[in-house]
Amino acid sequence: MLPYLHRWKISLSDKLRFSKILRWALFYKKALFRSSDALSKLEQLCAAARLAINEDQIKATESRINALEFDLDRIRPLLVGDDFEQIRKAAILKPYNAETGEPGVVFISFEYEWAKLLGARNLEAFSKQYLLVVSPTWTPPHSAVNCLFPQIFPAPVYCLISNDTDLETFPRLSDNYRMIDLFASSWVDPGLFHPVPTSEKDIDLVMLANFGAYKRHHALFRVIADLPKEWRIVLVGQPNGGRTSDVLLAEAAAFGVRDRIELRERVSDEEVCELLCRARISLICSRREGSCVAVVESMFADTPTGLLNGAQIGSARFINSSTGAFLDESNLGQELVDFHQKAESMSPRSWCLENGLSAEGSSAKLNDFLASDSKSRNLPWTSDIEPMHWRPNPILSRETDPEWLQGETQRVFDLTGIRLGSQPVS
Repeated sequence: MLPYLHRWKISLSDKLRFSKILRWALFYKKALFRSSDALSKLEQLCAAARLAINEDQIKATESRINALEFDLDRIRPLLVGDDFEQIRKAAILKPYNAETGEPGVVFISFEYEWAKLLGARNLEAFSKQYLLVVSPTWTPPHSAVNCLFPQIFPAPVYCLISNDTDLETFPRLSDNYRMIDLFASSWVDPGLFHPVPTSEKDIDLVMLANFGAYKRHHALFRVIADLPKEWRIVLVGQPNGGRTSDVLLAEAAAFGVRDRIELRERVSDEEVCELLCRARISLICSRREGSCVAVVESMFADTPTGLLNGAQIGSARFINSSTGAFLDESNLGQELVDFHQKAESMSPRSWCLENGLSAEGSSAKLNDFLASDSKSRNLPWTSDIEPMHWRPNPILSRETDPEWLQGETQRVFDLTGIRLGSQPVS
């Protein structure tokens, strides 16, 4: 494809993705969908809510969602799927005390993972023996799983957020949610990052993002020609759907900047941390996604992060004069140059540590919330959860697993037929 045609195609696709007129039309197409099947209707209404361009549309759609009636016994296996014997993105944070009846705590991230729990044997018993904490992935969060899971799960569902708006949205979907003001990006372990002095940073700009279209690498490609030629620009990520590194490199070539970028694909966690530490600034070009863990990872690498003005990203909450900047996409080239110059005066890692934005601090906040809520429900709480961090799956923060973990993993497996995390079971 000719470069100018390729650029036109990329720009048009992006404009259509965020076009209010098109989203308005698609919203009503989904909202007016007719079906006698409640699940199909729910899926279309959830799609409409994700397309909505204002709060009134979202709330009107939620009212229709809440009016639907379901045969939950029929729906349950449809949500579970086939491969539910192991939930990898899970961690047991506290064991069940069979002698006193004090509940344990299980943490599961990603909707498709916690939906597997509905395939468990003895789900009622599990819900009495363990408090369940889940972490969603996207905003807005409307999906069949997020709407139906709390209707099927027999106990309260403790739910983290992807965006501040989730604190109000999830309770509208179900009064069985107990909202916790923590993000997926709240579980970064600062010990994984070893910042270097500014004088030793040899990367000018790093972008840590998968190759999905919603990450909008093209917004950077469009302005690279306006950036100083000596800048070293490194992209770090992995394929997303059909978007491979070849697709990304072809887009860079269409903007005439293929020779200006270095692409690192599927690198180790250690190298990701190192690259973030070596960069003067990092950049996220998404307009909408979940909490975006890369933002806080960059901060703990002591690398200020740039987000676009108006980005609907949960971790935008943490952007301030100490941690990064909001950038005007219409003048992104100059804004990046100015941001690069100011970065040396910023101290994102110190700000994060001072404000408890770490795996340790978040574990303490989660523990306090669960302890308080348990007491309000007259449930015993005499021991605290194990601290955890998350990269790329939730795991306990201790260097060696506590003695009880393998036995508890086996116990949950015997009870439910599901293995949580990576611990072996017989």
